[in-house]
Amino acid sequence: MDETHHFEVGEESRGERLDSWLAARLEGVSRARVGRAIELELVEVNGAIPRKAGVKLRVGDQLSITIAPPEPLRAVPQDI
Repeated sequence: MDETHHFEVGEESRGERLDSWLAARLEGVSRARVGRAIELELVEVNGAIPRKAGVKLRVGDQLSITIAPPEPLRAVPQDI
C-alpha cells in the first residue's frame, strides 16, 4: 500500500536539495528511491510537481511524497 508523507521546511533546511532532504526524513528510503518518486511525479512542492531532484528548498515550502512499497526481488536461475 502506498504511503503519503507531508512536511514543512524549516529555517534550518533553507537551500538543501529536495531529494537529500526527503531521504534524510524517510526512514529506510534511499535518495535514489526519492529521485525515482520525483521522476514518477509522486512528489509535490507547494502543490506543484518539481522538474528535478536538486530543487533548492525554501523556508515554509510544503512537501508531499507518495512512496510505494519496493518491488520484491526476484531470483532468476541462470544456466551454468
